[in-house]
Amino acid sequence: MKETSPAPQQFSIFRFIPIRLAPWLMAILACIIYINSLPNQYALDDILVLSENKYVQRGFAGIPKILSSDMFASYYEDYGVEQMLSGGRYRPLAQVTFAIEHQFFGLSPAVSHTVNMLLYGVLAFVMFSVLLRSFRLNADLVFITTLLFAVHPVHTEVVANIKSRDEIFSLMFLLLSFRYFFNYVDTGRKVQLLFAALVLFLAFLAKEYAYGLLVLLPLAIYIYRQQYSSGRLFTSLLVFAGVAALCTGIRISVVGMSIQEQNDVLNNPYLHASADEALATKIFVLSKYLLLLLFPHPLSSDYSYPQIAFLDFSSPLVWLSMGLYAAIAAYGIYACYQRKFMGFAIMAYLIFLFPVSNLLIDIGATMGERLLFHASFGFCLAAGYLLVRAHERFSLPPAAIVAPVLLIAALGSAKTISRNPDWYDTDTLFLKDVQTVPKSVIANNNAADAVIKKADKEKDPAKRAELLEKGRLYARRAIEPYPEFCNALINMGLVEHLSGRNDSAMKHWLLAKKSLPQSPHFPRLAEFFFNKGMSEGTNDLPQSVQYFKMAIGLDSFKSNYWSNMGGAYFTMQRYDSALYSWQTALRINPQDVEAQRGYNALTQPQPAK
Repeated sequence: MKETSPAPQQFSIFRFIPIRLAPWLMAILACIIYINSLPNQYALDDILVLSENKYVQRGFAGIPKILSSDMFASYYEDYGVEQMLSGGRYRPLAQVTFAIEHQFFGLSPAVSHTVNMLLYGVLAFVMFSVLLRSFRLNADLVFITTLLFAVHPVHTEVVANIKSRDEIFSLMFLLLSFRYFFNYVDTGRKVQLLFAALVLFLAFLAKEYAYGLLVLLPLAIYIYRQQYSSGRLFTSLLVFAGVAALCTGIRISVVGMSIQEQNDVLNNPYLHASADEALATKIFVLSKYLLLLLFPHPLSSDYSYPQIAFLDFSSPLVWLSMGLYAAIAAYGIYACYQRKFMGFAIMAYLIFLFPVSNLLIDIGATMGERLLFHASFGFCLAAGYLLVRAHERFSLPPAAIVAPVLLIAALGSAKTISRNPDWYDTDTLFLKDVQTVPKSVIANNNAADAVIKKADKEKDPAKRAELLEKGRLYARRAIEPYPEFCNALINMGLVEHLSGRNDSAMKHWLLAKKSLPQSPHFPRLAEFFFNKGMSEGTNDLPQSVQYFKMAIGLDSFKSNYWSNMGGAYFTMQRYDSALYSWQTALRINPQDVEAQRGYNALTQPQPAK
């Protein structure tokens, strides 16, 4: 006889909401609270993976390269390196959608933000439907879980930052994997197994969290489908293993699995910590994640070195965090053994948190709010269960649960809505976040960059000087804990240049170049000063020469820089300097016509008049 799923459950607490409308309400709410993110521009890693990604900008033509490259391949090529992050990043699914958007709309942040918002709404719909129909959970529990997830402010980085679409895709396809695997276990229909394999494959292409299903899928079947045959369970796990092996093979063939030693604190925030300090601090950060889920304020896009101070095992905070997580894990294992709901909720939280905890592999960041996205699903499940359980155990009236849930939802929505404009662009984001994480080298450097741009446009001398001093302060805060920070040294040089101290500016730029000689910032900066030298050529030749010297100091292998400086020296009748400049230009490029003409003018006898 054909096995069927039970009829949809009805609410007992939220009885004023029709059950069939509930998932649509969740989707609509999830979209509404992110409507004010639609005017936002590109921010943070959007520039690397989208707006300045040469493969995305090719549209359909770039998709083959996207599918066969690290997600940061375009950025790495600018620096002349193959890879900067250990293990690589193979997450092509979101970038394929960026390329499709570019094919039809060009570079349009409004379109990309709209897609993110709509996908988040779809995720809320899928979450409600899968928990209700596939997991067959209490309808009130499903409603509370999905509501808390939809409005949680910690998700603003994922939805308001376009790049993090990979997080939305990943969780969405993981939930759909549960749905179709459960459908196969329930009905034995192989088409459901095919759908499960397909959505699981997409989950792997979105992000590496799909490996978590190695534990969560058999655990879910053990807890929620123990009455069915082990044959279907074995077949499901076999298909899962096959998809996982295929995706792992693709990943290794594209980006490899090499572990690269990181010698800068931007990609290794524990570089200056002892082994004990690194482990203790990583354990402590776990408690900060839990606290952020419980009380998501203040929020920040960055928690980099040295914002979170290193701790050792003499700190009670480390032991408190360790004891708390040991207790959570112990109860989670016990509850799983007893086939209790909380077991799955806890394990979902822990299994999704563990890969980004730095305990298994160093991920290149101390912590990040986007890294909580998947783990927050387990957290919201557990929170929903505790509220429903309190209603049942203490015979509370529905209002005693409805009122606090709606209050939490209102507060979460308000916080999310207020946070979205902070993600308008990178400058807006870091000028806000540097107040929350005042020690972070990345936050301070980006705040310096934002202030310098404002200063360069400011016409009022007093306001310009004030902005430059603020930029100097931010740049100094970035350099002091990390003296080799290339971008911060460049920004300090810009502050000095705009303040009229070009010698000091060049000092900082040359230190930056020594730190990271392959940075593409130096050719760009050199071109800027070369163009200034060209524009000054007819008005102030000595100043023009100074700009040419600055350009050459930043990029000494451009023959036209030397050739034009030679021309300026010649006009100033400094013939020895002109000759040296043209000789250097010809060593770099023997075909430089202007340098050859100038050289000939100084070295060949002139015909008698």
